[in-house]
Amino acid sequence: MHERQNRVWIRLWLLGMLWSTLFFSLRTHSSTFDDAYITYRYARNIASGQGFTYNKGEMVLGTTTPLYTLLLAGLSRLWSDIPKLSHYISSYAWLLCIPVLYRIGRSQGHEEAGLAASAVLSSNALFVNALGMETSLYILLILLTFYFYLHNSPNLASLCAGLAFVARWDGVLVVGVFLFAEFLRHRWRMLYPSLICILIILTWLTYSHIVFGSIFPNTFFAKVGQSTKTEFGGEMGAFAQGIILYASEAYNVSQLFILLPLFGATGIVIALARKVHWWPILLWTTGYAVGYTILGVLRFAWYYPPLIPVSYTHLR
Repeated sequence: MHERQNRVWIRLWLLGMLWSTLFFSLRTHSSTFDDAYITYRYARNIASGQGFTYNKGEMVLGTTTPLYTLLLAGLSRLWSDIPKLSHYISSYAWLLCIPVLYRIGRSQGHEEAGLAASAVLSSNALFVNALGMETSLYILLILLTFYFYLHNSPNLASLCAGLAFVARWDGVLVVGVFLFAEFLRHRWRMLYPSLICILIILTWLTYSHIVFGSIFPNTFFAKVGQSTKTEFGGEMGAFAQGIILYASEAYNVSQLFILLPLFGATGIVIALARKVHWWPILLWTTGYAVGYTILGVLRFAWYYPPLIPVSYTHLR
């Protein structure tokens, strides 16, 4: 009886988080970032039959999220207001991250940690700042990759990892970490999942090379190293500085935030000592933060939400 009551309260808690997240996300204005409207224009041109182009007749890859662009283009036939459509897609993707993150914690015997992580994710302002962009969908694909990995479903995990790459170029790190973990677990039985990832990635890269003459967005090299340039870095600040800034803001709201890095460090030590099954999530989180710091990108708001859900899964 006690166990059944606990399950009821957990379901009610999750339902409350889902409803509150949906309510606040749908009441928030759509993203006004330039990057979002570049993607919207590509999607509109695809839907209208002009092709994957920003300006008609100019085949240049200017969006960094081809998967999200194609998704918007396809669904815009049902709803022509692409900015609002994108806002709703990103809102519902954020919503779906909550039960997936909870299930990751529960599957590893840490249901309370899963609930805590879901609560933080559902109320995090960084997600609100990125609504209307591909960020929520990208995070959902990452969480699903590790969820299916932990549930020994490598084919589904490889599908999500491959799509994460097409959603954003840094998804290549998700692919690398997943395949590395799968190799350590099953050795050469990971060849089939590898082929799924490779097929998805090569399909897009081949198309990109044939149509645009490049596999990289034209903004890729422009963004790398921007934080070291005076005209950009002096005004915006680097990715690593953004982490410190957001941490300082959280500390000003509540000084209890100082406990988070202490708990996080303790969780990492315990994870390494016990060789927990979810170590790929820890590896991806570290690689993502270090990679963006080394590349020297600016502290754009949509770069930080991916660190939130996977970071809190380390709490014990």
